[in-house]
Amino acid sequence: MAYDPVKQAFSERLRLALRERGVAVRGPTDLALQFNLRHRGQPVSTQAVHKWLSGKALPTRDKVETLSEWLRVQECWLLFGVNPGDNGSDDEGPDQLQPEVSRLMANIWKLTSRQRALLEALIGEFQGDAVNHKIE
Repeated sequence: MAYDPVKQAFSERLRLALRERGVAVRGPTDLALQFNLRHRGQPVSTQAVHKWLSGKALPTRDKVETLSEWLRVQECWLLFGVNPGDNGSDDEGPDQLQPEVSRLMANIWKLTSRQRALLEALIGEFQGDAVNHKIE
């Protein structure tokens, strides 16, 4: 499986949120148990939690919602490392995520997994088009 920086960054933020909230977990089994006590939907497996913690998978939207409520962090921060409404600076450089970008990421996350895959394919097409054709 290829390294995915988005999934890896999510894993790091999840671990940070757990530490900052003082949630003591001894591993994926313990985290799955504690999570399932709070989650109103289908229980999560130890294997799924292991993938979250190892940066191999992202949880589904309902599970991110449960995690963010439990750990008292915003969903957008947990997923993408930004909070809606963060202003950043007036410079719009690549290192400065503006509120519009944060809102866009939050809206993308609300799409179904199929819709996100289609959007990712579309973006890939645009990026390929930009690389292969001179834009005037």
